[in-house]
Amino acid sequence: MDESAAGVVAGTWWWDDDGVTRAEVWLELRDGAISGSTGVNRLRGTYAGDPPTVVGAVATTMRSGPEPAMDVERRVLSTLGDGAPLSVDHDRLVLGTGTAMLTFVRVDPHPDGDWTVTAVHRPERQAVVSDGRPQRVLIAGSHVAVSTPSGSTDGSVALGGAGRHSMAVSTGALPVGADPADVALVDALGRVRSWSLDGPVLHLNRDDGGIAVTLARDPGPARD
Repeated sequence: MDESAAGVVAGTWWWDDDGVTRAEVWLELRDGAISGSTGVNRLRGTYAGDPPTVVGAVATTMRSGPEPAMDVERRVLSTLGDGAPLSVDHDRLVLGTGTAMLTFVRVDPHPDGDWTVTAVHRPERQAVVSDGRPQRVLIAGSHVAVSTPSGSTDGSVALGGAGRHSMAVSTGALPVGADPADVALVDALGRVRSWSLDGPVLHLNRDDGGIAVTLARDPGPARD
């Protein structure tokens, strides 16, 4: 195990905005690589050294967003400048120094949560489709509950049987006459074999590596 300061900062981190955890602003530090999101754009950069610091400029995608979110992005990117120090204080990642300093909370990646379904693999269409329906999946330990406009069902989740991120989902059926989009969600959940987290987005994957279901975690309370 890497016991250096660079090893200690490795992991997934969510922004601690004055005591409010903001999952939409996150950093993943691993093996000298920085990835993450400002809440509007994805970012990539590098870090090195002991103690570790940001090396060079951080690259981002170029989407625009509402001004409160863009103001957060400017804060994050200005703090992530070349030479910015990275340190860990208990369960907090401290980025930068002085008035520009930001803190992040360590996250142990886990699929537990109340998730909104954003896309489902539809084999008959040979595509992952976003139907825009209010579908939700609650994962709590070994229990799963699926809620759709056509009705609800629940079942069980098995994690880690064939690897750290392995997953098997078993649920009951929806009521007879359920909308095909809701039936497709339940069918896709039955094909799940693994999971991966990308910030506040959870991908449930098939055994061939393709995405079965994509879900999003509800953001925390909005702040002015």
